[in-house]
Amino acid sequence: QQQQKQQQQQEKQQKQEKQEKQEQPQQPAVIPDDATTVMLRNIPNRYTSGSLLALLDDHGFKGLYDFVYLPMDFQNGVNLGYAFVNMLHHEDAMAFRDKFQGFQCWRFDSAKVCEVSWANPHQGFDEHVERYRNSPVMHPSMPDEYKPMVFRGGQRITFPAPTKVIKAPKLRLGRDRPRDGGKEEGGPQDIPPEERIPPPPIVA
Repeated sequence: QQQQKQQQQQEKQQKQEKQEKQEQPQQPAVIPDDATTVMLRNIPNRYTSGSLLALLDDHGFKGLYDFVYLPMDFQNGVNLGYAFVNMLHHEDAMAFRDKFQGFQCWRFDSAKVCEVSWANPHQGFDEHVERYRNSPVMHPSMPDEYKPMVFRGGQRITFPAPTKVIKAPKLRLGRDRPRDGGKEEGGPQDIPPEERIPPPPIVA
């Protein structure tokens, strides 16, 4: 039984890694001179939006970014291993790359080595807002910690309103799916209180 459980865990991990590889966008052939949006790869799956923001802030980038998105696997309740961060200036993005390229000091036990590259095809705050404002991930039924986040002056603000009716995601959310014993390590229910993303302030 123990052998069977280990085999199931290995198969689940292989499936997750395959999905991450399929989901991750292609890289641009030419590095733009004014690029501000970077993509982090090989993020441990237990990271949440809250722990990712804490990582950025702890390494000196608080107030230097205005967009962060950690895509999630809606069914399993874990991240897909990559994230997008838009910095305020190209120089900030270069410093970000220098800091996190090859990064391994994760708060969770993980052998993953972070890779940082320029986001493609979308670059900049405006393009990412337009990319996601009408996306199913912004549907009211989605947990707030699954959504892209925007910031001003280091504080999270309300994401720009959609320009059309948002369709609900077709997949069931991980938190609504039965888990082993009702709990699975690293899922949304394991988010520490200090790392839960507070909802943005209501802007009139």
